[in-house]
Amino acid sequence: MDLDSARVAMLYQDPHPAHAGFAEAVGADLVDFRGFAPDWVGDGVPADVVNGLRAPAYDVYLVEGSRPLYAALVNRVVRGSRLVYLCADHGLYSLGRDDFEGSSGLKSLVGRFGTPAIRAVGHRYVDASSPSRP
Repeated sequence: MDLDSARVAMLYQDPHPAHAGFAEAVGADLVDFRGFAPDWVGDGVPADVVNGLRAPAYDVYLVEGSRPLYAALVNRVVRGSRLVYLCADHGLYSLGRDDFEGSSGLKSLVGRFGTPAIRAVGHRYVDASSPSRP
């Protein structure tokens, strides 16, 4: 991939000003990941999958937050785009802890016991990451 001609987007939900500034500095388009699924899909992981499938095509996606990450992972698998995760989701730092509490029973189970699976997905499909721990 020619980095000078690569099309870069930052998939976001509510971008942190530092991440929006980074995206601007590298010439990335700011793309709200939620705008591509039809209303009947609802709001949740199924919508994130559809948003990932229907998002505009870019060579590289910068991503912050877990919901945009789900969409970007789907896009990465289907289209082969590159994915750079900014690792700014506080929930991901809590994975594997006994006190992890997700927004649903399934997410709570994944959060408490799914760390090896999540790590495997990250190693396989995330091309680069930049932890932005507080």
